[in-house]
Amino acid sequence: MSIRSTLQKLKMKQLASIEEENKLFSASKIPVKRILVGTNSSNGEEKLKLLLPRLKGKKVVKLSTEGDGIVITKKDVNIFNVPRKRILERIRSERFELFIDLCDNFFFPVASAPVVCRIPYRVSFSNNVPKPYANIILPPLPAGIDYLLRIFS
Repeated sequence: MSIRSTLQKLKMKQLASIEEENKLFSASKIPVKRILVGTNSSNGEEKLKLLLPRLKGKKVVKLSTEGDGIVITKKDVNIFNVPRKRILERIRSERFELFIDLCDNFFFPVASAPVVCRIPYRVSFSNNVPKPYANIILPPLPAGIDYLLRIFS
């Protein structure tokens, strides 16, 4: 058996387990009032514009490297790229119930903050995000928005 076929089988097993987890979550709607959205590029901003009209009535705060919301700068991360206590305390104080990762690629400071702050539901629209950082993986946008709204109310 070649390395390529072994890797393909492993990837298929991963996708199957993700599908099973998504089925568990899709059985009932989970009420959510506070949402933290992570972005790190202008493309993430475009995705956020697609998402915001569908999240009316929810408090949505952006976690990013620039702009408004909670901003992570180079001073806000340590040498291991982990957000410092000041940023983490600000996220914890808001008591978010859902984190939506709109980053194009895995971006550790944005992806790790919700895990450390124990936000219970962490959604990604990309398979590039390792499992501890996203516990719900949905299809890419814009189709993923419908899945998101089926799971969370």
